[in-house]
Amino acid sequence: MQNFSLYNPVKVIFGKGSIERIGKYARAFGKRAMIVIGQGSARKNGYLDKVTKQLKNAGIEFTVFEGIEPNPRVTTIDRAKKAAYKFKANFLLALGGGSVIDAAKGISISYFDPESSVWDYVYLQNSSKKSQGKTLPIIAVPTIAATGSEMDQIAVITNWKENKKLALFNEKIFPSLSIVDPELTYTVNKKQTAYGGVDIITHISESYFNSKEKAPIQDGFTETIFKTVLKYVPTALHSPKNYEARENISYSATLALNGIINNGRGRNFTMHAIEHTLSAYLDIPHGLGLALIMPSYLRYIAPHNPEKFYDFAVKIMGIPQTGNREETIRKGIEKYENWQKDIGITETLSNYVSDEKMLRKFARETIKIKNSKNEYIDSVIPLYEDDIVKILSNRRQQQDLCNR
Repeated sequence: MQNFSLYNPVKVIFGKGSIERIGKYARAFGKRAMIVIGQGSARKNGYLDKVTKQLKNAGIEFTVFEGIEPNPRVTTIDRAKKAAYKFKANFLLALGGGSVIDAAKGISISYFDPESSVWDYVYLQNSSKKSQGKTLPIIAVPTIAATGSEMDQIAVITNWKENKKLALFNEKIFPSLSIVDPELTYTVNKKQTAYGGVDIITHISESYFNSKEKAPIQDGFTETIFKTVLKYVPTALHSPKNYEARENISYSATLALNGIINNGRGRNFTMHAIEHTLSAYLDIPHGLGLALIMPSYLRYIAPHNPEKFYDFAVKIMGIPQTGNREETIRKGIEKYENWQKDIGITETLSNYVSDEKMLRKFARETIKIKNSKNEYIDSVIPLYEDDIVKILSNRRQQQDLCNR
């Protein structure tokens, strides 16, 4: 296990009906709230009315900023910050999916620097800043189980003009409070439920697959959460109001990126790096982008971490142990790929782009953003441009990359 530092200050209120307690907790953050929502579902499903009613009862004034996109845009977040500044908000209440919570984090970190753009704070920008002053407190109320943004210090933000989707890392943007009410996910449609499941799986398995560290505690968490998502996403698709399914998926999402699971194994989030480039150009849902990459990626790197992939096949996917390790691993990956298809994710990347020149552009952009000092990105092995193109085009390895 690698050495690590773990810090997570988020207070989580979890469970059925927990949204009904929001007024009680919001009083601690001030008397003026800006509610941040997406493009209509929080209003349509009645969640906005529930929240505003409780804020009114608690004597809290509020304004609503509506229109945060999936893959939230720099321009939208900057407009939202100006709205919050004009309203003189004391805190932000993010009611929605991971994009809404990420947008609130972007507003929070740049709020007390009114002349700045949130893009100034994004990781890997030449002009990147670290907030030296205050940030605006955030109450996160997720309405979909996916990103885990309710319990981490990360926001992923898209600059559509530059076709870049990058992360903002800062301990000051942990939500102060997250209210996770699984009943709010009853209204999530089948596609978004499926995409969310894949998102959770990649969060807990990137460092699992990309590391050879001996970390049985972290690996045990990964294996349990992975199996939980495999079990309960199909249940939620069949019975959207099955509370047992929704609560287990919600708690899996909340745990996935809170630091406990991935610390100590390294944080090479290689699939995420590749997907961020894809969605910066294609504007596809994040979970879908990960699903388009994952089976091909697993096949590509499996020969270079056979012990971990054998554990994956046997412990997670339930493949019987045999003397043929390679065959067991192959069956494990195939079974996972079939699970994606069974939950309705049947698309391949070729449905969106098949031109190899574009795939090469995606590969170069990923390397440039993730590791500008080298010609590769880190996985369990270095992945060069040709390797990433093979993954994106779902081509099998033709050589042992360890013998470069």
